[in-house]
Amino acid sequence: KIEGCSMPMILDELDRLGAPNTELRKRQNGTRTGDGCSCKGWHKSTVYGILTNPHYVGDTVLGRSMVAIYKGIKSHNVKDKDEWIVFPNTHEAIISREDFQKVQDIMNAASVARQTKMQKSEEIRATLEESRQAQGWRLVCFL
Repeated sequence: KIEGCSMPMILDELDRLGAPNTELRKRQNGTRTGDGCSCKGWHKSTVYGILTNPHYVGDTVLGRSMVAIYKGIKSHNVKDKDEWIVFPNTHEAIISREDFQKVQDIMNAASVARQTKMQKSEEIRATLEESRQAQGWRLVCFL
């Protein structure tokens, strides 16, 4: 992401390099069995999880997800980072905090841009629908 690569470009590069994806590794070491997956290639959710995981900067983070079946709380991610319990520098970092933060900033900026575009599209659709209703347009489908 820092080098300006999109998610599809990252996925293609990992596949080109033959990097073993997590599903394939689980099947190779025997922790996952069955034939529920073709194990071909990387998936964007896996790469997204890697890019957003603070474990890689040397922190141990508790409370990123929550589940309490006995309380009726289904498994879900805790989005409010203020609720996470962070133990900094508990192990050797794989990437620098600066690089990790740059990636987070890039991903957050892309998210804001996406949300803005979606909001504009929603406003345009609402305006078109109002115009259609005001002018009495009818859409006719011929089969």
